[in-house]
This record gives sequence, structure tokens and C-alpha cells, in this order.
Amino acid sequence: MELAFYFLWFLLFACLIVSADYNEILIEPIIYTVSLMFFVILTLLPPVLYHIVFSSLEVKPFDKRSYYLPATLFIVNTFCVIYFGVQKDEENFTYEVVENVMTYVNYITILFIFPITTVYFSYLSFKKLKPIKFSRFIKPKSTEDFLLVFVLLYDLYIVIWVFQNYILPDSLFKSFLKGYYLFYFVFSYWILYKVFKKSNLLNIDENSDFQFDLEELNNKLEKAILEDKVFLNPKLTVKLLATQIDSNEKYMSYLINKKYDKNFSNFINEHRIEFAKKILVDKDYNQYTIEAIGGLSGFNSKSGFNTFFKKYTGLTPSQYKKEKVL
Repeated sequence: MELAFYFLWFLLFACLIVSADYNEILIEPIIYTVSLMFFVILTLLPPVLYHIVFSSLEVKPFDKRSYYLPATLFIVNTFCVIYFGVQKDEENFTYEVVENVMTYVNYITILFIFPITTVYFSYLSFKKLKPIKFSRFIKPKSTEDFLLVFVLLYDLYIVIWVFQNYILPDSLFKSFLKGYYLFYFVFSYWILYKVFKKSNLLNIDENSDFQFDLEELNNKLEKAILEDKVFLNPKLTVKLLATQIDSNEKYMSYLINKKYDKNFSNFINEHRIEFAKKILVDKDYNQYTIEAIGGLSGFNSKSGFNTFFKKYTGLTPSQYKKEKVL
């Protein structure tokens, strides 16, 4: 996916250069094709950006529906290119309709779709990578930190690109801004290399170094569960747990799935149930209601507590208490 991102950027600039500087040399069908593919590539960049962030942190597959819009635009523009190659009569009514549809669709793409999708997928990326702190930009250490810098550099690139091409007049400052393009490609490539190097460990199950890292991570997880009892926090998420033990979501999910053969929710709820079973029969908690015990055990509601408790023990909390006390 990282290579796909840079390949798209290469194609994007190739399309710009060909359509702008070689339109008098190349034949018209090639100019049409290159120009139209520019808009398709433009709509692909934001979801690919988020795909990189998502796939670096999550074990579950990425939602491919994010690519429906670029795919639709690709189909529309491909049809237009084929049609213009076949139909040579520019006075034809259908020719004019197809040309107008293509023009309006691509104008909408660059004026509305691309800015909106850039903001939307950047927001999703920052949301997954929060909290956003200045120190994380200055000295990135974890995978999330590097990805945060990567997304920020991308957004800054888009802002500079818009100003440089559409807003600023010709000047020395405008030329100076072009230097950021080279900086962006070199530095962001290095960032993605660091991310890929860290994430690639997950694909080498038999690697001894990785097994050592996995064991070390499991020791931290056991300490967080057994000593710190992090499962008692009703708002605990895999991201929050990973942050507390200096890891990330992808490693944490992988560890729980691989070592305990459970997903995060079942893993945490089992520990909550075991804790609840102890205090249900503890005399110090005799005056507590079932709902209160559920809350102390990390559950948000009485119904959720009852459901999970019966799922794991075959009894409701009340039945379990009566059976054990008697």
C-alpha cells in the first residue's frame, strides 16, 4: 500500500506534466486519457492515505467501499475516452452530451470531491492517531507517531499545492514553495519505511526477534491485567490498552488473537467476569446490588453484565451468588 501511494503521486505529476507541457506533441486521444486519469488519481489519494494508517494499526481488513467513488469516476472517464476515440464527429449531439458530462464530473471532482475526501480521510486518520501532541511531531517514536507526521505532511503538501497552483501569483516565494515537494517525497518515504519496518514484524511469525518482542509484550499485558486491573475501566479500548503498555493496536490485537485465541472484547470481558465472581461471594460486598457489582467489574450496564456473565458461567449473577453462598 505504501508503494501504491507513491506510484499514484508519480502518475499524478506525470499526468500534469504531459497535459501541460506536451499537449502540442502528443496525439489528442493520449492527451484526453492522461488528463482524465489525473482526476481519478486525485480521488484515490485520500482513501489510500487512510488505508495506510488503518492497515498499519488494525488487524481487521480495510473497508473497500472507500474506493467506490474513484472506481466510479474511472468507469465514467474510461467510457468517455473510448467514446471520443470512436466518435469523431464533434457536432454530434451525443458527443456534446458526453463531453459535457465528462467536464462537469471532473470539475465537481477537483472543486468539491477531492477537498471533501481529503478533509474526511485526514480527519479519520487523525482520529485514529489521537491524542495529537506537539511532542509527537518533534520526536516520533511509535508507529502512531510516525503515521501522525506522515498525515500532517500530506495535508501540508495539499495546502501548499493549492496555494502554489491556484492562489499565489508568480513570485520567488511561489518558486520556493516547490522545494517542499522534494522534501515531502524524501521525508515521507523515510517515515513510511519506518512504519513498514515496524509493522512487517507481524508478518514473520517464526522470527526469533519477533517472538521475543511478542513475549515481552505479553509480560506487559499480564502485568496490566493482573496487577493494574485495567479491565475494570468500562471505557477500555484496544487502543487505550496498547497506549498504556507502550504498544499499538495492531500488535495488541495480534497478541490477543494469537496467544489467547480470542478477540479483544471477549478477552477483557472474561477477566471482568472472573473479578465479578470473586466479589459476588465476598462478604464485604454483601450490601452491593448486582448492578453495582457489574459497574465495579467494568461493565457499563446491568443488562450487559447479566448477558456476559450468563454467557461465560451459564448462570445469572444472582443465581451464581445464591449457589455459591449456600
